[in-house]
Amino acid sequence: MIGLTTKQLLKLRLTHTQDEKERRELTRLMNRNTLMEAYSRIETPETETQARLPGIEGKLYFRLMVQIIKNPENEHLLAFFVTRNIDEQKTREELVTRLLDVNYSTVLLIHAGSGKIKFGHDKNSETFTTDIDQTYDEIAWKILRDSVEPEKQEQIRREICLATIKEKLKNRDHYSGRVETHRNGKLIYRIWNAAYFDADKELILMMTEDATESYQRDLENNRKLAEALEKAEKASQAKNDFLSRMSHDMRTPMNAILGMTYLAEEDEAKGMPTTTYISQIKDSSQYLLGIINDMLEMSRIESGKFTFTPDWHRLSDLVMPVIRMLEPMMAEKKLNFEIDGERLENLNIEFYVDEQKLRQIMMNILNNACKFTPEGGTVSFRFGHVSVDAEHGISTDQLIIQDTGCGMSQEFLAHIFQPFEQERLPGMENISGTGLGLSIAYNIVRQMGGDIAVTSEMGKGSTFTITHPHPYRFIDDDTSTEKKENVLDTAKILSGKKVLLTEDNEINAMIAAKILENKGIKVQLAHNGQEAVDIFTEAPKGTFDMILMDIRMPVMDGLEAAKQIRTIDRPDAKIIPIVAMSANAFEEDRQLSIQAGMNEHLSKPVEPEILYQTILKYVSLTEKK
Repeated sequence: MIGLTTKQLLKLRLTHTQDEKERRELTRLMNRNTLMEAYSRIETPETETQARLPGIEGKLYFRLMVQIIKNPENEHLLAFFVTRNIDEQKTREELVTRLLDVNYSTVLLIHAGSGKIKFGHDKNSETFTTDIDQTYDEIAWKILRDSVEPEKQEQIRREICLATIKEKLKNRDHYSGRVETHRNGKLIYRIWNAAYFDADKELILMMTEDATESYQRDLENNRKLAEALEKAEKASQAKNDFLSRMSHDMRTPMNAILGMTYLAEEDEAKGMPTTTYISQIKDSSQYLLGIINDMLEMSRIESGKFTFTPDWHRLSDLVMPVIRMLEPMMAEKKLNFEIDGERLENLNIEFYVDEQKLRQIMMNILNNACKFTPEGGTVSFRFGHVSVDAEHGISTDQLIIQDTGCGMSQEFLAHIFQPFEQERLPGMENISGTGLGLSIAYNIVRQMGGDIAVTSEMGKGSTFTITHPHPYRFIDDDTSTEKKENVLDTAKILSGKKVLLTEDNEINAMIAAKILENKGIKVQLAHNGQEAVDIFTEAPKGTFDMILMDIRMPVMDGLEAAKQIRTIDRPDAKIIPIVAMSANAFEEDRQLSIQAGMNEHLSKPVEPEILYQTILKYVSLTEKK
């Protein structure tokens, strides 16, 4: 280069530089005026360029610096042009910039033409390698032979060879895939990604990453998604099965009710008796109500809105009402209904339990025993004592219900308490039910801290043992004799009593009024809560013996009406019994009624006998006060 003018040197450099911007910068830097100005400012001009050199593949990065000094002999300025190869440094810098936001284990920079590796970096060992002798395909094949199962090697080699990569990159920005390898006996999943590194497409950047953890996470997430999907599908199917079953079970009694109503109307028009039809309509209505109650109960259990309202009760007071309700059913089927009645009546102990829930458990299981025991069979009900914790006042007792019915298979017993489960046995096809009764009973007992054990044998019968702990206390013999000594005529007591009936539905009002009037009760009707408040406020003190209050009504609901009545400045407003009669059947609805100042909450449809006993209970208490 010695002896060349700046123009001649510039011409030589430009022959190796293709980038137009770099060519302009070289021309500016090697201009005589530029150099003179740099000398006057005491600067060292420099620039970076990429150049192609003969015999070398690809372009290399160079840094050109100009050192200007004055010749002391003749005062001429001398310019020394110094060229440094900075290709490795620049390549690393560009790689770092490209890979800042990329996860990778290994990086290779490959010459697209020859397949030689210009640059390599292993992130784990932090090693950098340049100008590797072996080609990319040679190294890749060696790795495959050492870490991939033999039967998969050739297929993977074809997928990741340089020829395939270049072919794939013709129509896309990058080409990627996943390969399974083995290291130290462990399965390793590696992801590879290839893309052109430069605009001229002379270098290919190949990155690999150990994706074992992320792949296993993906597998686990996919497994969970599959399980969730399966559960959702099962839940959807269960919902469809439930709706189908409920539709069938509800339509059956509805069909009977409509059919019997039609036949009763026909026979009445002919002057024929309709008593049988009315009885069958009543039975179907009771069955339909049972289905609705079971559905509501399961809804409460599944939603977690299941609450208990315990109080002190004698065992006989808990059990005997259930017995009396079931005795007609047992007698109709000619079943022997064996009850340890004497022991129940003479047990002078009170238990702190939820009366309604415990009765529901007994009713559900005894009802099944009656349904699945053939004519002439036996259903027995016994009370058993397990243990007592006198220090804490806790008694653990058992209710044992046994039948000589058809029994159940061992396979069915394994899931007997699941909702909607019913074992279809020969000869039992006509026995109706939702399959919810035992599930409800089991959930109640479990939430009471108890358990239900079942033993059964096909053709011989079943035994249900309900074990539950509860607080207890002893009572005097004469504390429960009042009821026995005062067997009174309900009609005689209720006759002449006056009830303020608050009901917005005309049909419900007509039915309730007729039921009350059958016992000689005088009824005054209010069509909404505001009207009830006005009637009670304007009536003289002591006019009404009780208020029966619907909840959902226009103008003012029953809860607000009860609150306003309790705030009236009159003595009878504080003590008059207010009883809710509402289609709101949940426990939280009962609690709302009590909080509003009502004494009791009866769910519609209300059994006439239950209504009479409720009125009798509170009227008697009020008269004592």
